[in-house]
Amino acid sequence: MKRSFAFILGLSLATGSLAPGYAADGDTRIGNLTVLATTDVHSHAVDYDYFTGQTFGAKDSAKALGMDHLSTAIKQLRTERGAESTLLLDNGDANQGTPLASYYQQHRIAETTDPMASVFNMLGYDAGVVGNHEFNYGLEASAQYVDDLNMPLLGANVIDVKTGQPAYKPYEMFTKTVNGEEVKVGVIGVVTPGVSTWDKATVSGNLEFKDAAATAAQWAPKVKAEGADVVIVLAHTGLDADGYVYNQADLTENVAKSVAEQSTDVDVVVGGHSHRTDKVQEYFTNMNGERVLFTQPGYWARFLSDIQIPLVKEADGDIEVLWSDDAQPTATAVNAPDFAQDPAVLAAIEPYHSQTQQWVQTVVAQSTEQMPAATSAWEDTAIVDFINRVQTDELTRALKGTQYEGLPVLAEASPFSRTAVFNQGDVTIADMAGLYIYDNTLYGVEMTGAQIKDYLEYSARYYKQQEPGAEIADWSTVTNEIYPGDTRGIPDYSYDILSGVNYHINISKPVGQRIENLTLADGTELADDARVVLAVNNYRWSGGSGYPHVTNAPIVYEEQKAVRDLMIDWAIEHKTIDPADFFEQSWTVGTSAAVQEPVPSEPAPSEPMPAPSEVDPSQPAPAPSEVAPGEDSSVVTPVPASAESKDPSVSVGDADSAAGQPQPVTVNQDDSATVAREDASSSAISRGALAHTGAHVAGVLIASALLLLTGGAALMVSRRKKA
Repeated sequence: MKRSFAFILGLSLATGSLAPGYAADGDTRIGNLTVLATTDVHSHAVDYDYFTGQTFGAKDSAKALGMDHLSTAIKQLRTERGAESTLLLDNGDANQGTPLASYYQQHRIAETTDPMASVFNMLGYDAGVVGNHEFNYGLEASAQYVDDLNMPLLGANVIDVKTGQPAYKPYEMFTKTVNGEEVKVGVIGVVTPGVSTWDKATVSGNLEFKDAAATAAQWAPKVKAEGADVVIVLAHTGLDADGYVYNQADLTENVAKSVAEQSTDVDVVVGGHSHRTDKVQEYFTNMNGERVLFTQPGYWARFLSDIQIPLVKEADGDIEVLWSDDAQPTATAVNAPDFAQDPAVLAAIEPYHSQTQQWVQTVVAQSTEQMPAATSAWEDTAIVDFINRVQTDELTRALKGTQYEGLPVLAEASPFSRTAVFNQGDVTIADMAGLYIYDNTLYGVEMTGAQIKDYLEYSARYYKQQEPGAEIADWSTVTNEIYPGDTRGIPDYSYDILSGVNYHINISKPVGQRIENLTLADGTELADDARVVLAVNNYRWSGGSGYPHVTNAPIVYEEQKAVRDLMIDWAIEHKTIDPADFFEQSWTVGTSAAVQEPVPSEPAPSEPMPAPSEVDPSQPAPAPSEVAPGEDSSVVTPVPASAESKDPSVSVGDADSAAGQPQPVTVNQDDSATVAREDASSSAISRGALAHTGAHVAGVLIASALLLLTGGAALMVSRRKKA
């Protein structure tokens, strides 16, 4: 019974024409092949958050994660099912994502072994595929990682430019035994071609990345011809966007569905990269009309996919995957919290775990006040301004004595983590790593004023369009817009905040028309032909998130310095992090146009201003919670960090710090914080309030109006008495 006939048999069973469990004469059900798969572990070897010093499940055991939990599950399942009939696979992006990886890479030498390789080796993984983050630390580091592994690291669509051949092994054949029968399993590996953009500086001229779906379709028949009874594709790519029509020439980032649909011999596709947790079991149909199982094992070792593949031995001795009404390949999630931690995993990654713990607790500076990042996606905050201050200082230093000295220096930063915070007092490396979670390096590029405007318009796509003047009760519901053809909303790491310029984002306007009142930091107009230098990270420079102009802009700075390291060095040098030294409200976002500041004029001689003594002291002052006339409640005004409530109760859903899958954030503040928010506009004047908001002018105009009214009233009373 060939696979195509087995599929037809399944349809017959569905109609009741054959009894369930039917096998043709001479065919024998031999049992299930077990495949256990992980993906996007991102250095979460153990259940430990290096930023907080606690386990991920400390406050809620259901949030426990890590390979130490999954190790217990793997060992248990392999014992129950039989090691001889179990295949253990990883789907890429094992590296990058925690301080453990950062610390190891900073101290890596030829004799060291990558901690994640140690975990995979200890557990006896059979094969893996290279993920895009395996290239983050350079080709030398990725080559050493391959050598560290006892398993083959696959990558059929990664082509060596010099030879034109795959730079990694395209597939691997395994022989397993199911109930005494030998079963040959072919495993193919492909990775998203986005690597050529995200790590352009590393791979350009060395490696070429071909389409994942076309490559899998190319190799599957070869693997089948070599004798594979079961063909599995490890595809480090997410599912296609809804409505996407596959085109090989697109070199699309996420094509896992197409990997299944464009094939003829693939039985199972293991997906990843997009950090989905709701795609444990899906079915697609291949080019021959046969079904293909798809599974995505989450991320951060939250769970693994337990794949069961039923097999049948035909009368002629061939072994095939069984698709029938009561037997077909399935996948279920095996959750990390359901299993105890395996101490063998911790032992495997030492001494790096202990050394990383010590490293992240190093105090680098003192903060004068609390600086949270919870609202950085819709408010100008001191903690994000700190990143841009560091980047600006570094470029300003480096450009001295060059032809670019004296050009305005702008900087971009993203609200990578809504849970990041600098508390008042000690600031540690863990705090720095919690704020800047990626191992990005700094670039400087020359751009024009017109290009900066385009850049900001592209960034403003992040917000969902609103009705003019609409009041936003929960700004977390307005961010992360999803557009047709996308597989998820725009992640926080794809939203850029610029310093060195002032601007307002009017999200009642359509995309491309949202940036208003764009000026340089000193309030002068940013002309279209003005020359500026923009500090960007290597991900953005390489084309990450698709920002315009930046990839082709002339590079004026590139010293291979990590942004996080620059932040740490700045903190150590300055010893104190004080928002008063760098925080200026330079941007706002709202559902209406920014208030233009009126040009002040001298009062006419015939209209003298009333003296302060003429104010009636019996007139009550406006309550702090009242909104003064002319204030726009649809425009977000930043809250000074010190005015945040003591318990902001920030609740964040599971999010991908490696690839940035956003989740809604709810911030609950007490009444005192609300008052502080409304008082912020006046206190912001001394911190450089944005001129075009009119925040500091409104108070003057209101006071003037009150003076005129009370003065006029007093004059009328005086005249009546004389009469």
